[in-house]
Amino acid sequence: MISERKQIIDNTSSITEYLGNWLWNALDLENTTLNASEMLKFLGELCKCERAYVFEIDYSNETISNTYEWCAKGITPQIEMLQNESIQIVDFWLDLFRQNKNVIIPDVEAIKTDAPSTYAVLKPQDVKSLVAVPIYLGNDVVGFLGVDNPEKLDEDETIPVLKKISSLFSFIVKHRNAEKKITFDKYHDPLTLAYNREAFEEDFKKLDGCRQLGIVSCDLSELETTNDERGYQEGNILLCRLNALLGEVFAGYKIYRVTGNRFLVVCPNIDSAYFDKLIKNLEGEINNKHIPLVFGSYWSNENPLVPVEVRAVAESVLYKNKAIYFSKPDPVTGRTRDRRMMSLDNFVDHFNDSRNSMLYRFIENNYFSLDVFFKALELGDSHPYFGDLQKNVWFISDTIKEKWGFENNIVHDLPEEWKQFITHEKDREFYEKDFSEFIKQKRDVYDLIYRVVDKYGEEVWVRCAGYIKWDKEREKPLFYSGNVSILSNAFETCPITNFQKEKAAVRDISSMFFKGDKSSCLCFRLNGFGEINELRGRSIGDNLIKDIATELLASFDDRIKFYRLDGLRFMALIAGDADYTLDECSKKIKKIISNSYAEYNLPIRYPCAVGILGELNTDMSAIEIITDVMSVLDIAKHKPEEDIIYTEKTMSSHREQKQMLLDISKDVANDMNNFRVVMQPIVSAETHRLIGGELLLRWSYMGQNVSPMVFVPILEENNLMSTVGKWVFKQAAKISKRICAYIPEFTLDFNVSYYQIKDETLLPYMKQLLEDYEMDGSRLVLELTETHYHDDPIKLLKFIESCKDMNMMMAIDDFGVGYSSLEMLLKYPANIVKLDRSLMKKMSDSSDSKVFISTIVSACHNFDKMVCVEGVETEKELNIVTEAGCDSVQGYYFYKPMEIPDVYKLFATI
Repeated sequence: MISERKQIIDNTSSITEYLGNWLWNALDLENTTLNASEMLKFLGELCKCERAYVFEIDYSNETISNTYEWCAKGITPQIEMLQNESIQIVDFWLDLFRQNKNVIIPDVEAIKTDAPSTYAVLKPQDVKSLVAVPIYLGNDVVGFLGVDNPEKLDEDETIPVLKKISSLFSFIVKHRNAEKKITFDKYHDPLTLAYNREAFEEDFKKLDGCRQLGIVSCDLSELETTNDERGYQEGNILLCRLNALLGEVFAGYKIYRVTGNRFLVVCPNIDSAYFDKLIKNLEGEINNKHIPLVFGSYWSNENPLVPVEVRAVAESVLYKNKAIYFSKPDPVTGRTRDRRMMSLDNFVDHFNDSRNSMLYRFIENNYFSLDVFFKALELGDSHPYFGDLQKNVWFISDTIKEKWGFENNIVHDLPEEWKQFITHEKDREFYEKDFSEFIKQKRDVYDLIYRVVDKYGEEVWVRCAGYIKWDKEREKPLFYSGNVSILSNAFETCPITNFQKEKAAVRDISSMFFKGDKSSCLCFRLNGFGEINELRGRSIGDNLIKDIATELLASFDDRIKFYRLDGLRFMALIAGDADYTLDECSKKIKKIISNSYAEYNLPIRYPCAVGILGELNTDMSAIEIITDVMSVLDIAKHKPEEDIIYTEKTMSSHREQKQMLLDISKDVANDMNNFRVVMQPIVSAETHRLIGGELLLRWSYMGQNVSPMVFVPILEENNLMSTVGKWVFKQAAKISKRICAYIPEFTLDFNVSYYQIKDETLLPYMKQLLEDYEMDGSRLVLELTETHYHDDPIKLLKFIESCKDMNMMMAIDDFGVGYSSLEMLLKYPANIVKLDRSLMKKMSDSSDSKVFISTIVSACHNFDKMVCVEGVETEKELNIVTEAGCDSVQGYYFYKPMEIPDVYKLFATI
């Protein structure tokens, strides 16, 4: 085929004539499509070049990517290395393209000084000359077509051919974009943009080879109610919020909307610990964002792994969780979640048949709102009642009549009659005032929890909740319909601690605010229970909690009231007339908990974490206060060594960190959007000549650079370092290869954390990437910090040896900061030791420190290790470094961290 083409070229006097003949053969008349690979092959052979290619521009991310490529025999493909490159590389090209001009570079060496970024990219590809022309869609430049090292740079012949073919690529890009849209529409839900059921069914067939699989089955339980009560637009917003939430939590995994309110998250080849972490994150976000989501999850690594069975278990867990969900009241409103509407015919089942006629006569002779009636039934249907508020006549169900001993289903002035069952004086005052305010403030919803006794004198907690119907002017209350829900003992008290639960805390805070009582709040959480339950068993853990609770109750009087909010989180309300301070309470609680842990022989450094909210703000609701308590405990969990004092600044910072976590996860999943690398040059201590550099990771958030001290721990704590680390290594390999076009002996350092070394896929990825880039690794230096590595020295040593097999060098970073500097020096085969900035400061402080540092340098040299000093900022410090015998210097005295295009500009001046 190639020989035939050569013969055609040789026998054709006009390239244009050959182009016409080729197009006739290349065009598929039946499908009217063009083969991009064939076009580039034709172009490459016609121009007798080494490489023909197409780049496309992503203006939103300011990047360019090589999307099509043809290489002559013996020429290394470059397409993998040329993805998501900075648009700055071709800035001057785009200026020419917008003027409908072309790019012709007869000699790449000529642009070394004027266009260093472009040179740095072209030189490692062995590009000596090139021609490129724009690709347009309409009047917009969307990419360019180019050829490297053509045999001749004949503008009269080459440019017209390139332009004709670029116009065909315009057709290809347009046609491909249309196909992408069709494919996208086929496999995506049009509302949420999640993958649809068809995509799920196709993808699910491909999971048979998975070694590990996690599946999350999700149900948006309140969708139907939202659609009915607030309209379909609000329901659509809720669906999109859910999809966004799932995308943020399960970044990098596919989200499917398989039915109206059902979503599936499929996580292939995910390890159990990370899957559990994501599930916990999801639970936290559901609570934080108040999304009515119920889900079931399951992870498996069985051999053989059957995806259908994994999904089936996740679905069964979902159904169980739905049953639990609907059996509990909403934590915000207190309303029952069972939304099953009953018809009026079903409602009469609450009455004896002989009473049905009485019910219908009541409805016929008094004001009755069917809409309010049905709405109230959503709150519960065990003890319903309703009444005409203008006539003050009420109809109660048989269940109310029988439990509280009413003589008739029809009751006059039910609010007054009901008072006889409220035996606690404070509860009765609360009831009277709240009901009065309910009418006076013209509220639509009534919701109150208090104690009553039934006809047998048995005391129970009840929640009375309902809706009211007003006239058009909202002057007269017309109709009320509600339900009395009897709350179980589990609502009131935790059986292990005898502390009341969260709902009781909400009730008590509301009651205090209502009565104008002052109160302060302190909260605490118990630590180490993962290890306690795993090593000692749950029964031991429960006994420990019980002993702590018993001791707390015995050590404080009734002016401090304890609540168990959930498993390990507790709250204490301290009455305003208490004669002890919050600080005294905190110290006493911590001492009791520490002593209890000691009695169980549990050597945990910080057995609890404490948060102090101070005096409660009566402008906030009880729910808002509980939410703040949870947030304070979340902060305290990470700082158990100190009490966390509630301030608006603290809470604002906490909320910002939560949002930052979601956004950084989204950026990592979105091809490392908003991440970039910079480089700080390293110079010879003796000659001050540029010999190397360290690659540093940067992240931009809301238009501002965030300190690595802030965002790196977030990446590490949330298992994002695996993806980020691979991306950084890819940038290091790519940039190293380009810098060596300027300085062949230049070495580039990149950082590897302990969290990355735990990733079993990192080494194979590094090896494959170096092979793809045709690099041997000898110009790369991996930097290891001293922290964490004592946790798994065998794994670390194996990792280092594998990197050495790839010819990479190793540097011990931050030497002198950790607890095992000399151990690291002796134990691991490092080539370079980088002295931390803190040692640099000590060198400047005294002559003894200088001697000490010189001794360290001498010891390193004795072990054949070079020494680089970080943080050199002054001439005095440079002189000390030189006198100590250090080999290289890194610091602001010579160079600050530089953007990569500026690095290339620097090299162009050397």
